[in-house]
Amino acid sequence: MAFLQRFVVINRDLGLIYLSSFLWGVGLYLYFYLQPLYITQLGATPEQVGLALGIGTFVVTFLYAPIGLWADRYGRKQVMLLGWGIGTLSTFAMAFAPDWRWFIPGLAGYTLSNFGVAVLYSYITTSAPPERRGEAFATVTSVISLGSIISPAIGGWLGEQVGLRTVYFVAGMIYTASTLAILPLRNQPVEVHATRHNARGLLQNRAFLFHTLFVFALFFAVDVGLVLAPKFLEEVRNVDLQQIGWLGTWGALGVTVLAYALSKLRGEGLQTLLVSLLLAMVGLLLLIGTQALSWLGLAFFISGGNRLVRPAVLARAARLLEPATMSFGMGIQQTAMQVGLALSPAVAGLLYARNPFWPFYGGLILLGAMVAMTLFLALSNQIVGGVQEGAGESTQRD
Repeated sequence: MAFLQRFVVINRDLGLIYLSSFLWGVGLYLYFYLQPLYITQLGATPEQVGLALGIGTFVVTFLYAPIGLWADRYGRKQVMLLGWGIGTLSTFAMAFAPDWRWFIPGLAGYTLSNFGVAVLYSYITTSAPPERRGEAFATVTSVISLGSIISPAIGGWLGEQVGLRTVYFVAGMIYTASTLAILPLRNQPVEVHATRHNARGLLQNRAFLFHTLFVFALFFAVDVGLVLAPKFLEEVRNVDLQQIGWLGTWGALGVTVLAYALSKLRGEGLQTLLVSLLLAMVGLLLLIGTQALSWLGLAFFISGGNRLVRPAVLARAARLLEPATMSFGMGIQQTAMQVGLALSPAVAGLLYARNPFWPFYGGLILLGAMVAMTLFLALSNQIVGGVQEGAGESTQRD
């Protein structure tokens, strides 16, 4: 019963967001763990796999912040609907890509659609009471993971039975349902004070800029060792598509359970970040050292990566931002996240081409560095997760 209380709906609009996020999680994780394999089937080498996963996400991320400022000024719901629609159409484009080069525009379009996610975070911040924002962010993470518990296994089965193109097509249909789920959202009042002047002020806010830099490094570090793990399992460990799908299911279940458990430590605190990083390191060690499916399942279960740290950094950003620049600031943070996630597969692909084990070793080094950096920042009172009570409160307007 305590676990189910996490999903208590705070209000009607957040309930619709949870439903939409659940459906998006179902669609996304049909193919998420299989994407490197699909790009390989489209004719890409290991370096090109990393390039496709990286270059398709890099350039468009710099549009998130200006689109966020527009959303603050003229309305968030419309921008969210546009993002959901572009993501859905881009998934159909990936499904019908004739080779890996044509896959890149589809992936770029999907990544561009994440401006809707940045605006979604600001919509949640405005909808949820200040004392329940951490819960709301953690709930979105949990419902996405809950939606993805069974879908990786289904995706692996579909991939074996009818091919990976069909997996992407089915995902596009589910994204359509997710888009329909947010149509009844109520419009939020526009922020008439959302101007370029406010934006320039945020860009001069040292605390927020420092936070953004940390987020970039964090998301890069947690992804390098994991992004090509399915490719490694198929080519080195001889794990078939359906088994990889089931491992993805264990990973989704792990995020759902661990996001809840870590929120008990401190949903937006330093402890959440440290435990998440340490668990990811243990997961990489298991992937390096074993080929037994039971241990690989444990590795996927505990390696939540960026999904586990996301609620903590979102809650911190919400406390640093004012209403007039909420979507703009979330767009900047989303850019930092996506740039980290865009660079990591390119680096992982280069390492994998030289030795399939090297991305895991590189990931371990980077995660260790992030653990040290997080502890150093805490000692320097430049915290990321709100360890000290009242951190960032001077910039709040709630």
